[in-house]
Amino acid sequence: MTSPHSARPIRLPRLWPRLVGATVVGAVVVLTVLASLDAFASVAGVGLPEAPLVTRLSLPIDVYLRDLAAALTVGCAVVGGVLTPRPDPHLGRLASSAALLWLLLLLGQLALTSSEVFALPLTSALNAELLGPLLWQTTLGRVLLLQIVIVAVVAILAWVVLDRATGLIIAGAAVVAASLPGVTGHSGISGEHWAATVSLAGHIAAASVWVGGLVAVIVYARRHPAAAGLIIRRFSALALVCVVILAETGVLNASLRMAGVSPLLTSPYGALLLAKAAILIVLIGYGWRQRRALAAEIDSRPTGATWSDLLRLGVMEVVWMAAVTGLAVALSRTAPPPVPAPGDRPLAAGLLLLAIGLPWAVATVTSPAVSPSSASSPSPAVSPVGRVLRAYPEIAAITLIVTLALLGTLLGSAVLMGILGLQWSALLAMILLLAAGWLFTTAVRGPSAWPAIALVMMALPAATWWIGHFAGRPLDWWGLDVIALVACEACLGSMLITSRRATARHQGADLPATGVEAIRARA
Repeated sequence: MTSPHSARPIRLPRLWPRLVGATVVGAVVVLTVLASLDAFASVAGVGLPEAPLVTRLSLPIDVYLRDLAAALTVGCAVVGGVLTPRPDPHLGRLASSAALLWLLLLLGQLALTSSEVFALPLTSALNAELLGPLLWQTTLGRVLLLQIVIVAVVAILAWVVLDRATGLIIAGAAVVAASLPGVTGHSGISGEHWAATVSLAGHIAAASVWVGGLVAVIVYARRHPAAAGLIIRRFSALALVCVVILAETGVLNASLRMAGVSPLLTSPYGALLLAKAAILIVLIGYGWRQRRALAAEIDSRPTGATWSDLLRLGVMEVVWMAAVTGLAVALSRTAPPPVPAPGDRPLAAGLLLLAIGLPWAVATVTSPAVSPSSASSPSPAVSPVGRVLRAYPEIAAITLIVTLALLGTLLGSAVLMGILGLQWSALLAMILLLAAGWLFTTAVRGPSAWPAIALVMMALPAATWWIGHFAGRPLDWWGLDVIALVACEACLGSMLITSRRATARHQGADLPATGVEAIRARA
């Protein structure tokens, strides 16, 4: 029997302004990363034709917005036509509207692609003599034409979802249309790259279902609070499948495009892959906490407030999803790394993400969620190693900085490569950096660890400069290394805030419960 409280309206902050903010975050990620890779730099000085700057700036943003519109269409179609107890007309209309936006963005992509390919202004590129060969004689053009047809059909049919069969057809068509860009990536549709093509298409489809489905669940749960528990449980199982597909296809795509592990340290493509992996781990952490909270509340007749907590977590997850979507667009416009050569030198971005970004992401997954209900619960057991590290966090901080500087010196000067070779040197460096990062993130989980975090924050810019110096790459203030440095400083800043709060809670727990006056006197 449904609890009477479960039908109360679920109070959430306004959703659509936050979705717009998340979209802006992703757009900033796209432009910033591409600018750091000189994707917008002029090539006129070397005698090559180039598209106008407005085209070079607009095309990645159009592709990014296209991916978001595709995800929203797929998510609303899957949730509204398949997962809900009965087909939901509101989600159907939302899927239709998103498909219409998707269609307009596809037309914009066609025009901008013509301008980029033929290096002409947008007005000059829009003529039948150029668009005809582009549509009929290239893989990209044929895929765009097929997408336009399918998305137009989805936009029409999704407005009137009549039954479950119609919902399944619309959802399937939307997933197929969303996955089609997988055949236009770096692999193309050819026999020797068929595995890369199929895995990339599956990667895009799983991401679209996960990202758009979460937004659709939030929209549906706000309108139907009594069914919030059912739809969250169903989508949670589907999201788990999407995560598995994303992880497997991501590893496969990376292995097909990189020869060994050394490009993770020596190429911008590898650094972007590491950043995507870190954000994926963070998103897995959000999903895991939602599933854990949901499992704990199923037998206790959860109320609307419980679903509000879960959905607020979902809104934060959407922000991270927009950021990783922007990162994926930037990655799709970055050439895969060349075959590794003995002269390859490390990027500071890769080393920083291995030492700070990935361990921080893992720490967000494994650390207990802070909530009012968990504030009074006993702290989880800490291993003997964890107790020693938390007692002396400064040692872990110094170890991390020394490891970064030492590996930057050995890799940048090619000393380690001369002893172990390029691939084994990269593998050893990755293991040591991840181990040092794990020691540090474990050490700073306890109270009074903020001095150790502040020490790393102050030393990290010097370590970044040191790595670039020995690798023969002067620090570019608009380059990828600085972007990675800023991102890692943000991770450390979140650790610092968490440590300060833990210190305050620890000190507050030692105070006698004798009222406000006693607290003030103790302070």
